[in-house]
Formats: sequence, structure tokens, C-alpha cells
Amino acid sequence: MNDYLINNDDWFHEGGSAQLYPILNYDSIGFKEFSSKKKAEYARKVQLKLSKFDLAPKVLSKTIKLKYAQSVEGWNPEISGWGFVTELAQHGTVSYRQIQNLVDKIWSKAALKFWDCHYSNIGYIKRKGKPKVVCIDTGKESFDGYANAWSNPDPGPKCCYCLKYECNCTDY
Repeated sequence: MNDYLINNDDWFHEGGSAQLYPILNYDSIGFKEFSSKKKAEYARKVQLKLSKFDLAPKVLSKTIKLKYAQSVEGWNPEISGWGFVTELAQHGTVSYRQIQNLVDKIWSKAALKFWDCHYSNIGYIKRKGKPKVVCIDTGKESFDGYANAWSNPDPGPKCCYCLKYECNCTDY
């Protein structure tokens, strides 16, 4: 373990397979916690690979468990589940075209298919003063699949019928 402490008196985000907690006295990093060490190691490995190409936030630790800071409300679990410290990304408005561009870059640079590419799994990081769209869910569920929401064999928001980013093909 190290000197990082989870701030359990502040925000946290709960996802389908991970929780993101703030780190006490740090505004730009957080702790991603998973239900098992195996899931944490998988997500860390994928995020490390993507972060090399600025397609995900930076990974800042090994797979570890962290202690919680003393809560002002008295609730104080001793230690977290398995996870890793990561650079925080911001949420914002993102277009289908930006999502597809991210999906395509992840495939071309990292040879991974980002299936679960919905708005909640996309964020922004600052690079050279400019926002950069990144993948923020690197768990197995995001990269394990065979078809997108439109039954297209390639991931992304393009319609499989007309290949547009927003269409009315399936509206009846």
C-alpha cells in the first residue's frame, strides 16, 4: 500500500463493474475499485495499453488495495477492494462522430474493439491544453462482444444499414 487514502466523505461513481472514488487531497486522480483482483488487473492492463496512445486516462499505480480516510460521519471501512489509481477524466457532451473516431483509434492503435461505447463510458482528458476524448471503462464488458447496439459486427454508433451516425432507418 502507499500514502493514498480514499476520501469517503466526497463523491463517488458507481458503474456496472467498478466504483470510482476520490483520493484525499488530490483533485485530478481517483481510485477504480473492482469486485475481484482478476477484474481489476484486466481493466488496468487494458487502460495501460490505451493510455499509451492517449485513448484512456493514465494509470498511476499497480493493482492495489487502499485504506479509507477517517470519515466525518463515523463510517469507516478499513480497506478497499482491489483496484488502481488513475488520472480522472471529465464528462461532457460528445457526438456520435467523436465516439466512432475513438472506437476506430482504439482498434487501429491497440487492436481492441470498444463495444460498450456509450456516453457514460466516454470522457475527456486535457492534453497540451486541449480536451481529448477517451475511454473511461476498460473492464471486460466494454471489450468483450460480437455486435454493437445496431447488430453491426464493428463497434461504434454507426447504423449498420446506412452507416450514418444518426439516422431514421429503424424508425417506424
